[in-house]
Amino acid sequence: MEILSKTQEDRLLADKQLELLRDAREAGKQAYEDAHLAYMALVQKRRAELLEMLFGKTADIDPSALISLSVAGEDALLNMAQIAATSGNEGLAQAVLLSAYERDLDVIHSLIRILAGGDPEDDEGDEDESSLQALFSELFEIDQEQVTDDVNMLGEELRIRYDRLVPQPSLEDLMPGSPKRSMLLGG
Repeated sequence: MEILSKTQEDRLLADKQLELLRDAREAGKQAYEDAHLAYMALVQKRRAELLEMLFGKTADIDPSALISLSVAGEDALLNMAQIAATSGNEGLAQAVLLSAYERDLDVIHSLIRILAGGDPEDDEGDEDESSLQALFSELFEIDQEQVTDDVNMLGEELRIRYDRLVPQPSLEDLMPGSPKRSMLLGG
């Protein structure tokens, strides 16, 4: 039976610790990716719910009317929003909002105020947001945060981010005397 030198013992121990750390790192990486993907699935589900609540009635509108709205100018959209608010026509209101939303028009904020029963010129915004304003605020927040719907691309982005945040440990990091050793081993 061969007796190991102190250096050989240290290296053998460091090899085993490195293996354990790499396994833990991979498990952490998988948990990180799974958590983000689960979160994004919930965000996408909520976004779909918001789109249905805000624009669901547009499915029943004549396609030619939707096409007309899709190219209407801001003044025309403001007029149609006033008509929808006065008449209580929810389908028209949603179609007007959809047109502005899909084209990312700034006038959408005025349209929301008109359809929520407020003053279209009031940029201060009430502290007591209407439910329409609250729903759009949430949708805008989601749209700002959401980078991609492609789960494979998102997963790859998460793996790259994790690799930057949590670098692979090296054998040298685990050898006695290394300043990283105590940090990696938690003590």
